[in-house]
Amino acid sequence: MAALSLLVSAHSFAADLLTVADVEKVTGWTGLKFMPKAPEKGAGGELNFANADGRVALTVFVQPESMYAVWKKKFPGKAVSGLGDEAFAMGEKGFPPFIVFRKGKMAVWLQTLLFKAKDKYIMLDMEQISALAKVAASRL
Repeated sequence: MAALSLLVSAHSFAADLLTVADVEKVTGWTGLKFMPKAPEKGAGGELNFANADGRVALTVFVQPESMYAVWKKKFPGKAVSGLGDEAFAMGEKGFPPFIVFRKGKMAVWLQTLLFKAKDKYIMLDMEQISALAKVAASRL
């Protein structure tokens, strides 16, 4: 029951972790919008940010802290310091970069997705994802 309570808590404040304005400020992009959860469209997180065409640029999963260990076991990545209680990241060629951190009783995963904008495919880089992770962590 405690895990369910944490999951409900995660969903209830997820919208306060990052806003469209935060993502636009860090990326320099304009015209982004919040997209409701729709895994079939790549919007599988509690927070999903898409361009005007509805292509997801960033998805953010907000889960109870127990998920951090699950994610770390599956995707070990490299340790990141100065972010939450502990964090790791992956950003190898051919794999969209992501950062996962744990702070208090919550675990957060931020991942970019490749999307088309102005006839080219782009995504956030690790520096941008890191900056957004720091914003989210500061609000937990």
